Amino acid sequence: MVSALGRPQVAAFTATATAEVREDIRRQIGISDARELVHGIGRKNLSFQVFPVASEEEKLLWIKRILQTSHRKPLQRGRGAEEQGGWGLSPAPLLPCSPAAVPRLCGETTVQSSTKGKGIIYAGSRRECEFVDAFLKSIGVRSEYFHARRTEVEKRTIQERFMDDSHPEAIDVVVATNAFGLGVDKENVRFVVHYTLPGTVEAYYQEAGRAGRDGRKAWCALLYSYDDRSLQEWFIESSLVNREALGRLYGAVQDAEGFGRFRIVGVRDLEWKIKLKETKIRVGLGHLETLGFLKRFPDVMTGMQVHLLGEVSPQRRKERPQGSRGAGEQGEMQRRLLQAIAEEPLVRLGAFCRTHHFDPRSVVDILYDWQFEGKVRFRGGARAMLFRMDRGLDELRRLSEEALGFEAFKRSRYAKLEQMLSYATTSGCRSAFIRRYFGDPDEEDCGICDNCRTSETEAQGRSAADRGTDSALPSPYFDDLLLTKAILLAVAEARFGIGKSTVAGILSGSRAKGILENGLDRLTSYRSFPFLRTQAISERAKVLVLKGLLDEQKPDDFDYPVLRMTDKGRAFLERPEVQALQIRHREDLELEEDEAVQLFDRLRKWRMRTADKLRTDPYMVFSDRVLKNMAVLRPRDTAQLAMIKGIGEKKLEQYGREVLELLASHPSLRSRTGPSQERPDIFTDEDRSAVRRFLTTQSHKALKGDFDVGFALDDHTAVKRGKRTYTKIGSMAYEYKYGGEKALVDRLADEMAKFLREHESYRDVDLLVAVPSTVKARAYDPVPCLARALSERIGIPWSQEALVKTRQTRPQKEMENETQKMRNVRGAFRVADRSRVRGKRVLLIDDLYDSGATLNECTRMLRGAGAKTVSVLTLTRTTHSI
Repeated sequence: MVSALGRPQVAAFTATATAEVREDIRRQIGISDARELVHGIGRKNLSFQVFPVASEEEKLLWIKRILQTSHRKPLQRGRGAEEQGGWGLSPAPLLPCSPAAVPRLCGETTVQSSTKGKGIIYAGSRRECEFVDAFLKSIGVRSEYFHARRTEVEKRTIQERFMDDSHPEAIDVVVATNAFGLGVDKENVRFVVHYTLPGTVEAYYQEAGRAGRDGRKAWCALLYSYDDRSLQEWFIESSLVNREALGRLYGAVQDAEGFGRFRIVGVRDLEWKIKLKETKIRVGLGHLETLGFLKRFPDVMTGMQVHLLGEVSPQRRKERPQGSRGAGEQGEMQRRLLQAIAEEPLVRLGAFCRTHHFDPRSVVDILYDWQFEGKVRFRGGARAMLFRMDRGLDELRRLSEEALGFEAFKRSRYAKLEQMLSYATTSGCRSAFIRRYFGDPDEEDCGICDNCRTSETEAQGRSAADRGTDSALPSPYFDDLLLTKAILLAVAEARFGIGKSTVAGILSGSRAKGILENGLDRLTSYRSFPFLRTQAISERAKVLVLKGLLDEQKPDDFDYPVLRMTDKGRAFLERPEVQALQIRHREDLELEEDEAVQLFDRLRKWRMRTADKLRTDPYMVFSDRVLKNMAVLRPRDTAQLAMIKGIGEKKLEQYGREVLELLASHPSLRSRTGPSQERPDIFTDEDRSAVRRFLTTQSHKALKGDFDVGFALDDHTAVKRGKRTYTKIGSMAYEYKYGGEKALVDRLADEMAKFLREHESYRDVDLLVAVPSTVKARAYDPVPCLARALSERIGIPWSQEALVKTRQTRPQKEMENETQKMRNVRGAFRVADRSRVRGKRVLLIDDLYDSGATLNECTRMLRGAGAKTVSVLTLTRTTHSI
């Protein structure tokens, strides 16, 4: 590049770039021998925090607490707040345990900002943005969501409302994907929260760095969930392209409109033509550019309305670099362009360049020059990508796998993700980690991140009471540090990598064949916690992975990921207070104390009363063994109760509150006090009630489309415990639609009826309409059957004839992208009898919400037939809608 300009003196600047990126910049510009100056990128006013969370509920609790701290009354300051200039950062102890214990462990972690400010919450998907925004609105926060699916007008309006504090509809928080932030330079952003783990440190620091631009104190929080890694891996895998797809993509660009080596093509056109999702298209185009097969230039407008504001005469433009068009050619280009504008103000760039053999870049340059000089004003419709084709398709097909670099690209993506995971689990200074990543020579610790504050407290000496405050169960039979030690020892003593379920089996005393044959029953930790649910132990192991005490990887020759000790985990075992703890083999808990016997007797009487009410056998409520464990362990809250063997989620929901009230009323528990009971919980009952109320009202399952209002009962699938699984409604919907389980229609219709009764938005509906099915060869038509069953329950008539299919369409799940889905259903429906829907408030019923294309098309037809309003209700929404 520099050589083409006659090798002038060059200075290249970038805000944050790794050594690899800096070398790539020098190579591409052609200044490989340039002197490199790396200045500090650290910002002393930013405090970095990572909060390990075990559930979506905990993420919302943290967000609510952060907002209350930033916008309402401040929380209690942490130790040393005054010395730190008002940071108010309490050190986070090493181990989170149960969901209820996480708030206590993180302490009163707050930031006392100097002025009331605003915040940005970054989420990993469009669905998460809408979900978090719905929660914020439910607790009274002025917020909006921002992602690629919003229109340009909506995006511009949201940005204006966020940037302008005096705006009559100003907002305090934007919940966004990485589509938001470019060009955002707002002074009083007091916090940036990452709801989901980003894929790279570069992305994280760029987004987090939008906080505290005014130099005042601000903080950057990452809510780190065990499932975040799986989500990022899913993003990586779903974005990769193979040789065949890359060839189709390059061929489609070559066949696009253009002139000479230049091509003009829109993403939507490529989606329709080659049946790839937008993510794969953009990744593939970037890969082709890296390989040197094409060069992408700034996007252009395919059709431009050009208005002359004064007289424009062709003239010699500024001198062009060597190898560019001469002055005569530039003058000819200007004359032709003026002639075209005089004949028709709409200039179609592709056709114009092809007709006159002009370079599209030069034409656009001329228009921008004229507009800058005030001679013309132009605006365009659809934007398109502009490429220069530098190599042939046959050459691409001949490249070896190694030359294509797919594996190297994949390894690079995963390596960057590993670096981000290392940041989330590091025990060192987080600011220093980021600075080292970018090659910043400053190695000093920041002193204000969560890890620095923890180290400071540990240096002052941890008292024995600290261990008591971390205890999830106030019982001599349970200790958090003891449980952690037992898990780490099980992993350390095993001769080979073991998974979380195996660790849980060891601690609970399993007699499974794999444990006995491999001698795992002889480990120190074997049967050290026989009274805990194996799932509770597995969940604790997950937390240790989050905290960096354990590492989890899937070896090539294994079918499942295994745990390995980390240096941080070994250091933990060397701590004096941990070494002092004794791990011992335990038999089942027995009633050895009088108060335990009394509690057991009270629990049995309660069980009998409950069984009589339910007309069932007492053992169907709880077994004697579970009651004995309760009487000995004496749980104080739901999280503690949930950890006891024999108490699953259903029984916890049914009986948990009654059991806890019964235990709390016993004199032995009323008199038991200690540091863990006196220490205030950072999450108040009000916080928990607000979050649970939101999660149970389904308000976060809103659908986006052209209809007046739309909801789904639930997501179709969700990432849980590292893998994607069906939700309860999703499983039923799948079996009902594809598994031939017609009897499920009653349960699904009951769920829909319950939802409609609880939502004001649907109170005025007076007609149900089923979306016509695509596949006719089924034993029953699932959506009409569902609409009929729902009609019987809520007393609103339904019509199968109101909306009919005009032509056969392909199942939307076979479509690869939004463009295909929209074209697949366009014109595929009509209203057979307009009198049925004219003036009606229609509720459109469907089973699955995917892209919304089908529902939008049906809405268009119903409105065209005179429907007063069109609402939508579906069973689930699919992963494709994220």
